[in-house]
Amino acid sequence: MGADHHLLFPNNSNLKSAALVPLPRKDLATGALCFGSRDPARFTRYHGTDFLAHLGAVAAVCIENAVNRARLLRAGIYRFS
Repeated sequence: MGADHHLLFPNNSNLKSAALVPLPRKDLATGALCFGSRDPARFTRYHGTDFLAHLGAVAAVCIENAVNRARLLRAGIYRFS
């Protein structure tokens, strides 16, 4: 593992593989899902990267929907209180 992965996984010194999945939204990366494993063969460049990319896209939409719902809820509370 690279020297900087301890910044993403601070409490796991025996990390052997990682997958950093961007959360794309409107041609920008708005965040990342970070998966780590003690198994060196769990995340490699040869395993299901298309699935992980789709997972990141779906997660980004879900997070955006949750944020928009919270904004609407907050706007409703402020207007009517």
